[in-house]
Amino acid sequence: MAINVFTETELQPLLDEATANQTKEQFISRTVENLINTLRRNALHYRAYGPYWWWLKKLLMEQGDTRTLFPVGNLDEEILNQLTFNDPAYGIVAAWQYAEWQFEMGAQANTQHVLDTEEGDF
Repeated sequence: MAINVFTETELQPLLDEATANQTKEQFISRTVENLINTLRRNALHYRAYGPYWWWLKKLLMEQGDTRTLFPVGNLDEEILNQLTFNDPAYGIVAAWQYAEWQFEMGAQANTQHVLDTEEGDF
């Protein structure tokens, strides 16, 4: 199953907004720090990111101190292989976009997520 992933063109306006008053490097660093702090307060917040959680978790493991949050490893490689971003900033705004959709639906704590596939299936 191939997940229909946000394109950089779709994400560019969100990235422009997020980096209007900071560099991309600052945006990435602050996001990592803020997400780690958020997860320390409420570990279940990760659910809002659906399939993008695996990408965020990998980023957090690479750039943040996550030893007290979750064990290293335990990544869904099948999903990660489909959510590859050349620039981490695009991955972050993709995860945010998905989470915002979840919040709008009142489904931020769902443990199951419906994914649109390239084949048009759900």
